[in-house]
Amino acid sequence: MPSTTHLRAAGFAAAMLILGPGCSDPGPARFAGRAQAVQFQQALRRCLARQGITYQPVLDPPGTTDPVVPAPPPDAWWASHGGYGLIEDQFGEAVLDPDWRDPNRDVADRAATSGWTASLYGPGRSPERFDEDSCFDRALRQAGFLAESRLGSLGAPTPEQVQAAAARPEVIHAQERRAQCLAEAGIDAALRQDPEAALRRRFLEQGIIVQDAVAAPDVDADELQAARDFEERVALADLGCRRSSGFDRTVDTALRHLMQEAG
Repeated sequence: MPSTTHLRAAGFAAAMLILGPGCSDPGPARFAGRAQAVQFQQALRRCLARQGITYQPVLDPPGTTDPVVPAPPPDAWWASHGGYGLIEDQFGEAVLDPDWRDPNRDVADRAATSGWTASLYGPGRSPERFDEDSCFDRALRQAGFLAESRLGSLGAPTPEQVQAAAARPEVIHAQERRAQCLAEAGIDAALRQDPEAALRRRFLEQGIIVQDAVAAPDVDADELQAARDFEERVALADLGCRRSSGFDRTVDTALRHLMQEAG
């Protein structure tokens, strides 16, 4: 069955490089996933240049002013800094720089809004709902982000469409390949169908958390650290298995066909 993480992919795609305050260090933070961020920004620059827009790649975290182009945190960085976010919320790991100014702000302000957004995301679109083959989508795919299509202009599938997609033979086979990959990575059978949901249930049942990113008040510190380490190991293994099995691409294709059929 498609992971809940998959259905939130578009939301993650709209996340900024650094999402919120939370540390005591007053200085600007460096973005941990620099290599993937470079690939995303360079691909975006090349695509926009072909449409006559000069875009300056941004590799430092944004400040209190929203960035012109929101970018997702790299998948591998995300998985290795808290896994699925069950034990610890990754959003508070860095400090925003209040003096930061996006170098592309003036270009965006001078451009017609419709032209700027159309070049980035597609006509009338946004970081949350962007067209396939738009510059934003191309840059995400060229930088190796997890979900290949993110369903673009089709919006969010209904629960019935998600269930129908999960029952399609090609999705079942992709899930089997994913589960086999997880088995080879040493992930126990109870976690192989939907690792995030299964791990959440396990942590709740064991009294480690009371909800996502909120530890139980009486949990032992060593136990909490062991759970955090285990979550990251599972999330990193799942990331690799979803890629090698083509799971997300297969689910996206199945959902897209169902949504197009529904009109």
